[in-house]
Amino acid sequence: MPDTNRVHLIGAVARPPVNTGNGPLLTLAGEDLLPNGRPLPWYHKVQLPIGSALPDIGEMLEVHGRLIQVKWRTPAGQPRSVVRVAAEHWTTGRADDRLIREVDSVRLRGGLNRVQLSGNLASDADLHAPAGRDALVRLQLAVAQVQPGQPEHTHYFTVKAWADRARPLQGLRRGARLGLEGPLRSERYQAATGEPRNAVLIELHRARLR
Repeated sequence: MPDTNRVHLIGAVARPPVNTGNGPLLTLAGEDLLPNGRPLPWYHKVQLPIGSALPDIGEMLEVHGRLIQVKWRTPAGQPRSVVRVAAEHWTTGRADDRLIREVDSVRLRGGLNRVQLSGNLASDADLHAPAGRDALVRLQLAVAQVQPGQPEHTHYFTVKAWADRARPLQGLRRGARLGLEGPLRSERYQAATGEPRNAVLIELHRARLR
């Protein structure tokens, strides 16, 4: 069975898009509603195909696409990677009454932030269960990308699951098949060099063990 890699986002163009050599790169922004009723803002990088028109700031986009892992090396030769959404189909619209304007960006009140993946674990599921705190599982999921006329390419995505959603993943070993659904998240952390960095991951809401 082929691997699954689907992303569905609805948000507003948060900042001026950048026209890169691989097509326009933009930041799409919206909100997820947490179980306690509070909104959680999100900002995700979306790559449009080469030749696409640049959307306006505040324009609403509905994007269907897939996650990709972009790799490069710094001038010092250090490996780097970032996860982005590669848009395959999208539509535009206006939602001025739902825009939240901030100092340097715009986001859509509400929106949609959904990822569906299936693949094989690239590492054993790592379970942490500190006393008095929710259990946390962190794993790497390898998802193969197969396109006509091109060699197969594998992307590696970080997945996190908390509390009751983490328990069923306990004991999963490298190579196990896993299907999942959940929102795309951004996480700030400090590298070994001390510099701040951003990581993109999937927060697991539903899992299918195969």
